[in-house]
Amino acid sequence: MLALIAFGTLLILPNFGRMTMRHRANEGARQIQSILQIARMRSISERKEYVVVFAQNTANLYLDANKNGTRETNEPWRLITPMRLPISAKFAFPANAPDNPELTSLNGYGCKCARFQVNGIMRNPLSGTERKLSVQVGREYRQITVSVGGAISIQRWDAGSNAWQ
Repeated sequence: MLALIAFGTLLILPNFGRMTMRHRANEGARQIQSILQIARMRSISERKEYVVVFAQNTANLYLDANKNGTRETNEPWRLITPMRLPISAKFAFPANAPDNPELTSLNGYGCKCARFQVNGIMRNPLSGTERKLSVQVGREYRQITVSVGGAISIQRWDAGSNAWQ
């Protein structure tokens, strides 16, 4: 009986590790989606520009009072502490992803950020109609796509087919 339990445990443990990575990647993507939606909703409801700034494994937002895309000392962070990605999560794209943008190209103002205008539309000086970033946990990746209009979607990287799904 004890041998059967030990054998069952050996079968379950590797899958548990993959489930944990999958869960953390999903959680990180949903956190980014939430902070982007908060910034967009505040921009619309307050009729002011908000910026979400991304760092190594954190995100925060501020009211861009002078609409220049750069945070000054009179523009305080709106979150008391930055939103942290789950343990071992970071912003990164799969090396073999076909459309592999750098986080710095998220909006083209030289900041790793997303800026929402008073009508909820994302400022986008670059060509195209959307911006992308990706959360990585181990071998699990989730891509967050933000359209200029503010729609946000999440996709999972399928390493077998080398495609976002």
